[in-house]
Amino acid sequence: MTDFLRHHRRTAFTVLAIAGLAASPLRLAAETEHAAVRPRNLAILVFEGVQIIDYTGPWEVLGHARIDGKPAFKIYSVAETASPFETAMGMTVIPSYTFAKAPKPDILVLPGGNVDPQLSNEGIIRWIRESAKTAEVVLSVCNGAFFLAQAGLLDGLEATTFAGMIDDLQRSAPKTKVVRDKRFVDNGKIITSAGLSSGIDGALHVIEKLYGKGTAQLAAVDQFFETLAGRMDRMPAPLDGPPATSDEEPVETAA
Repeated sequence: MTDFLRHHRRTAFTVLAIAGLAASPLRLAAETEHAAVRPRNLAILVFEGVQIIDYTGPWEVLGHARIDGKPAFKIYSVAETASPFETAMGMTVIPSYTFAKAPKPDILVLPGGNVDPQLSNEGIIRWIRESAKTAEVVLSVCNGAFFLAQAGLLDGLEATTFAGMIDDLQRSAPKTKVVRDKRFVDNGKIITSAGLSSGIDGALHVIEKLYGKGTAQLAAVDQFFETLAGRMDRMPAPLDGPPATSDEEPVETAA
């Protein structure tokens, strides 16, 4: 092989190597982008006596989260068995999956309702504990926080629940700091929300946490929520307490 050919052969190999190095980040970026738009699996636990708004409120909110026009979450209900059952208000529910056949969740939602009879069910507590190990986020609503307490997932954390059950949760989770003045508490993976409609606020917070405030705001606007994500973590002042403060100037009304 002549020196001329050797030189150009080395040049060709160098160009191909550089091209390969340049293409690798592009491929990685494309793969990352593709992974980012994959809907996250979102499992909602349902059970006999579940509170309707506790699971349907977050379901509705999270279902409005969209990335590039596509749903951000694949949402499904999960129960111990496939048999139909009734909610606290008599709605008949047929779960999407049983524990044995459900896809592994990236997000886990634990609603409240008739929770007490479920706490002694080791099958339910085991599934919650195992699912929480690999989940990115676990959100409890109302007294769904007692599932987390029973599974030992609130130890060393801050948490909240339905106002009338604050003291009960503190007794059930003595290693937890239970707070009264927040609609939801975010510990990183574990998020607990207060009663009923607070689960909607918690769900908007989950969207903001995973996809940014803009996506959460769009989900809120889609449902005509006046208060957008990022401004709903505090409980309102009690009716007999001092008036809520605001940075805005008071509006004068006509006499």
